[in-house]
Amino acid sequence: EKAEAAQGWREYTRDGETPVPFPVATLANKADMHAQGFYPAAEFSIKTWKGCTEPLSLPSFLLVSRNYYNPSWSAKAYRRLKNVAVIVDWVPKPALKPSTEERPLGDGLEEQVEGMFRMLDADSSGQLEARELIRGLKALHWEEDERVDPATIEAMVAAVDLDKDGTVNLKELITAMRRQSFYGIEQGRYSVIVSLAEAEALRACIHTAKSQGGSMVSGVNGGWVSLRVLPSGAVIDASEGFPVPAAPHQEMIALECARFLNSAVDFKPRSLSLLHRYLAPTPHAARAKSWLAIRSARRRSQMPVNDLPVGKVLYEKEDMAVLHQRAAAVRIQWLLASRGLRVADAFAAFDMNHDGALSPSEMYGGLTWLGLHLSPAEISNLIAAFDTDGDGAVSLEEFREALDVPGLMHEEEELEQIPVPAVTSDTMAQLKPKPVWGEGTEEDQGDGRVRVPMRVLKHLSLRLVPVQLKAGWSSREEKAEGEVSVWCPTLEFQETLGAALLGNRDQKARVGEYAVRGLEQPEGLLTIEVRDRSVMRNSDHLARILPRLLPPPPPPPPP
Repeated sequence: EKAEAAQGWREYTRDGETPVPFPVATLANKADMHAQGFYPAAEFSIKTWKGCTEPLSLPSFLLVSRNYYNPSWSAKAYRRLKNVAVIVDWVPKPALKPSTEERPLGDGLEEQVEGMFRMLDADSSGQLEARELIRGLKALHWEEDERVDPATIEAMVAAVDLDKDGTVNLKELITAMRRQSFYGIEQGRYSVIVSLAEAEALRACIHTAKSQGGSMVSGVNGGWVSLRVLPSGAVIDASEGFPVPAAPHQEMIALECARFLNSAVDFKPRSLSLLHRYLAPTPHAARAKSWLAIRSARRRSQMPVNDLPVGKVLYEKEDMAVLHQRAAAVRIQWLLASRGLRVADAFAAFDMNHDGALSPSEMYGGLTWLGLHLSPAEISNLIAAFDTDGDGAVSLEEFREALDVPGLMHEEEELEQIPVPAVTSDTMAQLKPKPVWGEGTEEDQGDGRVRVPMRVLKHLSLRLVPVQLKAGWSSREEKAEGEVSVWCPTLEFQETLGAALLGNRDQKARVGEYAVRGLEQPEGLLTIEVRDRSVMRNSDHLARILPRLLPPPPPPPPP
């Protein structure tokens, strides 16, 4: 076959594609290229016009059969890649044990884990008790439609607690992240990408063994297989006595990595997170180059993928802020429960100016009052995560959605068991806004810039309006030959009667004095008026930001 590629025409060969059989009995032995013909997917590479693709950092339990792609082909000629239709879950021996393989964490992930740990460590003891860790696990490792089995949670907590002292420290948590202890990865359990013909042959062996009332590998306790189809991962057949299926996360990791190798482009956020974690050791440029080269060997659309879900894995770093956000949401939920507050009640209490949205200073003050002490940078990142529409403030809907933590909101009985102190007027009086940017206001970033919330900025309107004037200086007093006068704008109306009647949502800018020829008061002079249409009466923003956006002229020097 001859096909056009980006670097010119390619000639694809089919030589040497005759399936290589292997004895079924070898399925009871460890994985070996010379026995079953299985090799690690992390070594998968194909020929390109400059050599071979760089292997991807895929999980060690994911294998590829040489009948799907023989590694020796990479150095010889171009090959068309067939679709991955079936993967085989394979357990050679019954002695399964938790995996101790450590994988490097992605860029910045360790710092995010440290932040998550501090957030969950309510008493700042440096140790997470079982309940604190369970909150984190529920928040960080399950989708919204999943329900967490208590036995599974207990097993995961035990796997993280390496010194068995009943608590988990930061070092143990980071080690657990490297070993993927949360996912229940089992050493000795594999998933194999096979050719369709190989899958059909294995299924025939399964049926033959069942019809004869025996096992796949006669006289041996092992060699079990289960066949799953892509993209769903549904099991279509399994040998008699196949061990309990793998932990859901191990199955999911194998399935999504196989789909990634199969040039799939559509992935859910949870799948993208798993791919980011496993591909972290492979630089973005290398993984994109390899993935695109693999896709080019398939009969697939070669359209750009930058804006597709797979593009997030190929070109973007994982957004690890979600770890910090979910950990914060868990902590906030429990702090609210400890004060006997519902989400809507807390929002109403935090909304101190009653404008229906939480400004950064209101959010900062409210969380500090609850007992969640964050740095200005942390609160800014948290608000950015909560503020899904990007308007610079957090609405009630956004507040509810951010605190709707999977696996936690459904534990109402546990929340109800928290002792609740009475919330009195004295404690509510301690609830005050807290500026995010040091000693200045929330708009003052300390470097001369002004931060205006988008919800306010998009409602600001400017117009030219007539200005009232009073005499400032004239050449008559100087007995000059020419007649020149300077007139000063007077804004007393907006500072007195206007403010009392109409509020301060309209502010006239002090742009300077007016110099004119002649001694008569000029007519038709204009100034700039700014209106904050986000409020009906009083604006909390204009009085602070207008002097910064349109600074008034300096006062005249003394005579």
